Amino acid sequence: MFSNIKIKTLITAALGLLTVLLLIACGLEIYNINRMEKQLQDISLKDMEATASVEKIRSRMEINHSQILQALQHNPAMDWSKLHDHETAIHFKIISDASNEIDQIWEQYIAGIDSPEEKELADEWFVQSGKLGLDAINAAGSAIQENRWDDAEMIFIREITPTYQAADAALRLLTDFLEKRGQTDGVKVSPNIKWVDYFISGALFACALLAIAVGFLLVRGIVLPPNRTIDIARGAAEDNLSGHIEAESTNEIEQLLQTLKKMNSSLTGIVHNVRSTTETISGVSSQIYGNLDLSSRIEQRASSPEGTASSMEELAEIVQA
Repeated sequence: MFSNIKIKTLITAALGLLTVLLLIACGLEIYNINRMEKQLQDISLKDMEATASVEKIRSRMEINHSQILQALQHNPAMDWSKLHDHETAIHFKIISDASNEIDQIWEQYIAGIDSPEEKELADEWFVQSGKLGLDAINAAGSAIQENRWDDAEMIFIREITPTYQAADAALRLLTDFLEKRGQTDGVKVSPNIKWVDYFISGALFACALLAIAVGFLLVRGIVLPPNRTIDIARGAAEDNLSGHIEAESTNEIEQLLQTLKKMNSSLTGIVHNVRSTTETISGVSSQIYGNLDLSSRIEQRASSPEGTASSMEELAEIVQA
């Protein structure tokens, strides 16, 4: 099938095919690496965003806790209230801002959950924390603003502090889940990365096999015909024109063999003609030599009458013959 393809075409096609295969392999490798990278980024980003959201909520809960505690220090019945030269409104402004952020972050976080287990743990934390501490914080804040200092202190001691402790236990379960999920997601991506490695290895192996096959065809198409040509030319140089030349294809080297075949045929014809001419000349030369010998003998016999008669008889016999 490949014997009639031009060598230039064969080499160009082979190199082109290898180049295309390598480009495809490299392209697929880049695509798969980018896909794996994006997948890892998406998974890692989602886990980090979930963890960051939980941590942000927890930090703002601490802000509320701290601000209620500082607001309680404004109790006029306590001596340390004289140390505060600012209104309690400053603390409630900070609490209001932190509470609004808690609501926003929680809504975004809960909307992005797609795992039933994570949703269950998040809801449990929400319940155990008393709606992320907002119920107790708001109750204590209202009591302070209404100058019900004892009620505010009791809410802080009996509700806020125990609620935060229970919330921390539920939060720990949620953060442990998020951490383990991140590790599990990494394990899930690992087989895909291994598949990419296998694919790249297979593609390179296929390219290697193709290169070997193409190399074999090129050696067969380029090296072997010149060897045949050299043998034929060497035989012609040694006066051996009997070698059989048969072109098996139409590529450049086989065309050279066709030319050598024609040249060999021409040389054979020339040698045959030379031999025929030589044989003809040899025959004529023999006849000429015989005639000269006969002429010499006739001349010798003609020198006497008896010789002349004998020579005439011999000549007559030759003519009759």
